[in-house]
Amino acid sequence: MTLRMEKVSTGREPGLRLVGRMRADELDSVSNHIRTHGATWVDLEEVSLVDVESVRFLVSCEVAGVVLQHCPHYVREWMSREANVGKESIVSKQTKPSIVFAHGIWADASCFSKVIPPLQAEGYEVVSSQYGLMPGWSTSRPWPRTPARRRRPNRTTSR
Repeated sequence: MTLRMEKVSTGREPGLRLVGRMRADELDSVSNHIRTHGATWVDLEEVSLVDVESVRFLVSCEVAGVVLQHCPHYVREWMSREANVGKESIVSKQTKPSIVFAHGIWADASCFSKVIPPLQAEGYEVVSSQYGLMPGWSTSRPWPRTPARRRRPNRTTSR
C-alpha cells in the first residue's frame, strides 16, 4: 500500500490525513498538498511505516508550525532523536574549540598566564594544567632534592 492523502477540514483549520506507508519519494507531493491546501495540521493516525527521510520531513513540518496529530509513539521518538542529532551538529559548528596548554619539563602552568586571558575574551575555553615530573611530587616543589653522593667504585688501573 502506498500513501493516500485526504484533505480534511475541521471548522476554520484545514488539515491533511495521511494513510499508509510514508516514503521519501512521496514527500514532495505531501509538501505540495500542505502548501496548496494551507494545511495547519497533519493526521498521522493511519500511517503504518516511515523512513528516515520522512521522519526528517516531519521534523521540518513541526518547525514550520504544522501540528502533527495522532503521531505514533515510535515516530515521535525517532523524530526527537533526529532533531537532537541536528541540534548537536548545529551547536558544534557554532562553538569554538577548547584549548589545553601543557607545560614542558622546565616550566610550569604560570608561563601561559599572558596568553590565557585574551583567548578567553575571544570565547575560547582555555585550560592550563600544573603537574610535577614524578607521581607524588608536590606542585609547590616539583624538583626532588639531589640524592646524596655515592662513593665511586674502586677502579683498578693497569699501567
